[in-house]
Amino acid sequence: MKPSPVATSINTTVGFRETQNLQLIYETSLHSLKTTLWCGIDAGNIIAPYFFENDQGVAVTVTAERYQDIIQNFLVTEIVEEQGLEDMWFQQDGATAHTARSTIQLLNDVFPRELISQSGNLAWPAKSPDLTAPDFFLWGFLELKVYMNKPQTIQHLKGNIRHEITI
Repeated sequence: MKPSPVATSINTTVGFRETQNLQLIYETSLHSLKTTLWCGIDAGNIIAPYFFENDQGVAVTVTAERYQDIIQNFLVTEIVEEQGLEDMWFQQDGATAHTARSTIQLLNDVFPRELISQSGNLAWPAKSPDLTAPDFFLWGFLELKVYMNKPQTIQHLKGNIRHEITI
């Protein structure tokens, strides 16, 4: 009797069980649905999600360059259109993309003397990694809501995220 062959790829495992004739094929996803996004919270609302993805719509890693791009081309536009930058403080956690020198310089230019971050105008509180409102509240709340109807595709998941943020 020959051993059962198993084929694997990065996202999927396909197994074959050999009987007299090859009759059973099953496919199992190795990874759950995921996307990479940025959201902000101000006094009145959630600043709508920005999804980090490539031209094919696949989630990508947040790098300093990508983070700076959303600050310049998404965040500033959204805030300026809605309420302006006067008297607004910007707070972020200590992720590497957030604390790169070029990112801190950009944020200091956009939010002069109003940056709460490592290397910012107001130092990040020691031993307080989850002090931001998105970390403390938003992500856990969204996770409960967006997976409630068990989305089967990334598009469905992103639609759920957009829907919950706009409620």
